[in-house]
Amino acid sequence: ISAYLREQLTQSLGVKKIEVDTDLLALGLEASTADLIWRLRRDHDLRLYPQELLNYPTLAEMAEFVSNALDQQQDWICNSTCRCGSAGDPFG
Repeated sequence: ISAYLREQLTQSLGVKKIEVDTDLLALGLEASTADLIWRLRRDHDLRLYPQELLNYPTLAEMAEFVSNALDQQQDWICNSTCRCGSAGDPFG
């Protein structure tokens, strides 16, 4: 997800390179939050609020948060749609 976020953020913020520890707020993340949220919704069906992303001002922090959110979403989908003994194991 880190590579995906880097690509989306460089496009959205209009910069050429973002390091894992770059201060995204200093680059204008606040103005681009809606665009990033839209991209995450479009590409990953992930629904986030602007403040959630603004709480993670570096690529490394944001990638960890988004990765965890995607994992939780996947767990929720499996638990609500699968009739299985354990999450992700339809035979468990």
